Amino acid sequence: MTKRTISNILIAGAMGAIIMFAATFFMTKEWLVRGKLVVFPSGLETAKKNLDAEVGNTAAIINNPDFQSLVFQDKIINFQSAKKIEGTSVVQVDFLAREKDVAAVKGTISYIPGEMTEYTRKVYGGDPYKYRLLEDPEISVRPIKPNIISLSVIGFVIGAIFGLIFSRRRE
Repeated sequence: MTKRTISNILIAGAMGAIIMFAATFFMTKEWLVRGKLVVFPSGLETAKKNLDAEVGNTAAIINNPDFQSLVFQDKIINFQSAKKIEGTSVVQVDFLAREKDVAAVKGTISYIPGEMTEYTRKVYGGDPYKYRLLEDPEISVRPIKPNIISLSVIGFVIGAIFGLIFSRRRE
């Protein structure tokens, strides 16, 4: 490759990165809102023995579309996942939210312990487990979508490919 070809590739790549970077200013920004739900037994010996399994069950219940439509209602589109934090009795629940929706999503997360209690009361015919929020839901410091770095890298790669094609055609 000649110096001119490399120069064209780098210039086109830089232009692609700049264009993609600028495009992110027009994209909808979304923050991660994360809640942590603690599961603990209500005192029954069998509940204590099965606590680890129940934490996994709790995550599965929260991921269930029927439970989501009941609890999350119009926020269901923002729901990302519920997963067990290994080695603990904590379930992590993640949502994406636009800036104007962050407070509503925090409120939705605060309903989950009560809804889990109601749901498991029906399933187990009692209250073998209790659910509480570990702390107030956390909000990411900056938006996690759009991912400016990855989009800029993609823009650079696309620009570099066009620069290579342009250089090859000129030769």
